[in-house]
Amino acid sequence: MSEELKSAIAVLSEATCNEQPTMFWDQAMKHVAVLLKHIADPFIGTPMEFKRMAPESLRDVLAERIRQIQQRGFHPEHDDEHTDGSLSRAAVCYVEEACSQIGDPDRALNITRLAPDLWPWDDDDWKPSGAARRNLVKAAALILAEVDRIDRAIALKLENTPHG
Repeated sequence: MSEELKSAIAVLSEATCNEQPTMFWDQAMKHVAVLLKHIADPFIGTPMEFKRMAPESLRDVLAERIRQIQQRGFHPEHDDEHTDGSLSRAAVCYVEEACSQIGDPDRALNITRLAPDLWPWDDDDWKPSGAARRNLVKAAALILAEVDRIDRAIALKLENTPHG
């Protein structure tokens, strides 16, 4: 195992053991990128070791969250503005779309282009995939964004609470 990978695992392990977030999102994503790079490297170990380390679903959700940040500009500061539950509502919309697709595999994709009533943003921002799994990955990444937003809000509140 490379020193880079050992370091990334150690830093992320330490961070996840704390009740309070201990690093900024950008720092964490650099370490996650190292993990993803090594998981994708066929010379690190056997495929079963990869699946135990991080199943494909987890890798896909993390990759989607990174894509949302890097390509769409949905950084934590942007997410922090959504205190109205809109990140969660957007995730629900993608889950509902996936459920509809699973229940009716022949469902026409043009039907899915209509933004659901619960969709919190502009209709043009509703971009479902034709595959149920992909919509679930998008939903999971949005849930991660919401959980991280809540954690940052709690940490900020605790930081601003007078002690003593």
